[in-house]
Amino acid sequence: MRKLLIRTAVALLLTLPIFLGITRMPWFWAWFNDGSGWDTLAPILKMLGAIGAEDDENVLFGLVLAVSFMISLIISTTCAAAIDRLRR
Repeated sequence: MRKLLIRTAVALLLTLPIFLGITRMPWFWAWFNDGSGWDTLAPILKMLGAIGAEDDENVLFGLVLAVSFMISLIISTTCAAAIDRLRR
């Protein structure tokens, strides 16, 4: 249980830097500026009932945060497994 809490805490700490890294990539904004990013998210936006640009941006913000957390959880779990293996 303790290991799970530590991995989750590390993942939460890594979420913001990974989020910032994703949102600062030029291809990410180019993908949304040409419209294909919004076309890809259209089913999710419809499912969540997003109306207007502000709702669309809120959904995008939430999705990128969720993806950032998943990536950081994978990183923290991989690092913890590597540390455990090195200790043995």
